[in-house]
Amino acid sequence: MIAIGKITDFPLPNARPETSPMAILVGYVGSGAEMTLFAAARDDLERVQMTDGQTENTVAVEVRSKSLGDVFDRWLIYYEQTKLPPTPDLLDQLCVCGLADGRTLIKKLKRGSVEARYTLLSNFEPPIYDVALEWATRVKMMRPR
Repeated sequence: MIAIGKITDFPLPNARPETSPMAILVGYVGSGAEMTLFAAARDDLERVQMTDGQTENTVAVEVRSKSLGDVFDRWLIYYEQTKLPPTPDLLDQLCVCGLADGRTLIKKLKRGSVEARYTLLSNFEPPIYDVALEWATRVKMMRPR
């Protein structure tokens, strides 16, 4: 289809130039919206198409469960691979969260009832109350695979 589009100069739906930047697919999201990350040192990690507003620190994970809802199975979730402590601007946002116990989850971030603790919300699971976070970063984009 791309070759035909080049010959006919007819735009194709969702066609991207071959030089589009790529993000590394660093893992997947399973049940409970918990992320399983691949070994960081692997050179053979898959790359996926990036979109506007992403940087060289942008990475992606693939949803491989119904944990975020039936419609999001096999979607890509993009975020910045920075591990900074949570900031107030992340409250009420969908975030990738690194918990003190080592888990990485995708949840909506709310202020906890205790200083420096957070409540993590999901549409399909009970909240996780007053959890300590090592880091958090906002989900930049979600799109179908």
